Amino acid sequence: MVVKNKVVETQQLIETGLCAWASWNDLGVIARAELIGKWVDIISQEAALGKLAGEMAKYQKQQAITLIGDEKLMPGPTGEVNELYSAGRGLFVVAATDAEQSSTINAIVGHISAALLAGNTLVLALPQAQQALQFVLLNTLHTAGISELVVQGAEETELTALIESPKVAGVAFTGDAQTAQMINRTLSTRAGLLAQLVAEISGSALAYVTDTHFILRFITERTRTINITAVGGNATLLELGGGDH
Repeated sequence: MVVKNKVVETQQLIETGLCAWASWNDLGVIARAELIGKWVDIISQEAALGKLAGEMAKYQKQQAITLIGDEKLMPGPTGEVNELYSAGRGLFVVAATDAEQSSTINAIVGHISAALLAGNTLVLALPQAQQALQFVLLNTLHTAGISELVVQGAEETELTALIESPKVAGVAFTGDAQTAQMINRTLSTRAGLLAQLVAEISGSALAYVTDTHFILRFITERTRTINITAVGGNATLLELGGGDH
């Protein structure tokens, strides 16, 4: 019965995150950046996280505004407008190995901020030894105005079920290469669409999470086309070919 209840709880986490995803994604990069900016101010004063964690989140915010803050106008024929923009992938799971180093905390903060800025919802599933850290992260995020539906917490025992779910878009992992490979194998063998593994395994170097294009790991590109070539910009000509004509 306990196992069954745990499975139900995990599925509820996934469904809740997916339900919140559309509205969070539609909020837009700039609005999400304002909320992350509030989070930066809060965590910079939080002893369990520290100023460097705040600087990490601030960096991800700046990169988000620079890289995906504006829609890009693409070339096209006369009378046609093509725009390139980004969207979040869906629900990401944030995981890590059991380590308390400041570099690990900063990497986790980098994953959280980049994934949220890109338009994804999150479930944090940190190791049991890091549940106090997870509580602080969730509390500060919610205090900053980010909904409890957008960022949820789970126990480490739920991590495998979360990763195996075909409804999860990806995993943001901080830790060792061996564990990252295990997660990647699980993602590659599950049913459904391929999921994204975003893994920081460089230790204190933080080489991956500080990459200038790191946030692009959490997005999908979309295009929008507005075509008025056929009617030459004259809206009255839209009537041609309609009805019984």
